[in-house]
Amino acid sequence: MSPSFAEIAPRYDALRPLSTGDRARLGAMLREANLQAGDLVVEVGCGTGRLTLPLAAVTPARVMGIDSEGKMLDVARAKDGAGRVEWVRGSAYRLPVGDGEAAL
Repeated sequence: MSPSFAEIAPRYDALRPLSTGDRARLGAMLREANLQAGDLVVEVGCGTGRLTLPLAAVTPARVMGIDSEGKMLDVARAKDGAGRVEWVRGSAYRLPVGDGEAAL
């Protein structure tokens, strides 16, 4: 049986480091989106915030990370010293944002 995300949460970032390709795709996505202050960016399945936090560091938009695993979110919150991200435990099937509310 494979380990659950709750079990691997403390070491997830070491198992899945952010690659140069990940950073390049993130940069391209942000340039294309042209986000502004007041826009909302939502990452569904944010896990430990390995993409969410770099995104929040370079955009003026509000950023929300949603994940169903509380332990993954605990790791993300611990890494978010600036408090730039709203971390939400939730399901991809019932997002806590309305239709059209998120810019990305």
